[in-house]
Formats: sequence, structure tokens, C-alpha cells
Amino acid sequence: MRDQMNLTDPSPLRILGAALYDGLTLLVILFFAAIPYSLMLGPGFEQDPFARVAFQLYLLAVSYAFFAWFWIQGHPTLGEKAWGLCLRTHTGHAPTWLHLNRRFLAVLLSLATLGLGWLWVLVKGQTLHDQLAGTKIMRCA
Repeated sequence: MRDQMNLTDPSPLRILGAALYDGLTLLVILFFAAIPYSLMLGPGFEQDPFARVAFQLYLLAVSYAFFAWFWIQGHPTLGEKAWGLCLRTHTGHAPTWLHLNRRFLAVLLSLATLGLGWLWVLVKGQTLHDQLAGTKIMRCA
């Protein structure tokens, strides 16, 4: 697959732009994913601690499914496609399930640090979660 594409390093702003685009897309998906859950449990479900944790885990699973669906097939997410990027391993191949699981867990770490994992791209040219997962955002022509 690597020899069919021109894989180069994108600018940090291009990576951050794609992340912002994907983040906004994910917010819309999570909004619509929350509707059936809240309709099923009814108003005030957030008062029950178990229901609240289950809801958060449900939204986390929806987030994982959204990204994994694109990446395991070797396709760019909507943000990556708009900015001409794709996720690859350091060897230029499509990521495996192991890479995706590592990357998703590392993204949670980036979120827990209030976005510092994404700002890492300004220092090292790649996000912290990509470095931890053995993946790389590349410019795909």
C-alpha cells in the first residue's frame, strides 16, 4: 500500500486542523448517539450513578467504533480526508487492531492532559498518542 501513495510528513497545523474537524464530527455523532439512550432510560437517568457511568462507557464505545471503522480499513477519517491525511504505521502500512487500541488509549491520555498530547505536534511533528501507539499521521496524495 505504501508504494501506491506519496506519504510525506504534514505540517503540524494540518494535523491539528484534521483533529479539530474530526472532533466536531465526533461531537455530532455523540449527540445523535445519546438520543436513543436518553429516550430509553427517560428523564433524570443521569441521577443514577450506574446509569451515568454506563452512558459514559456507551459514548466511549461509540467514539472507538467511529475511529476504528475508518482506520482498520485503511481509510482516512472525514477530517483526515478533508486535509489530505491518513493514519499509517511508521512503516507506511494500515494500522492493526493493536495499533488502534494503543492509539485510542493514548488519545484518552491526551484528553486527560487537557489536549497537551495534540500540542506535542508543535514540538515533535507528531502527536503524543501517535508516538505512543507506533502510528503516524501522513500526508496522502
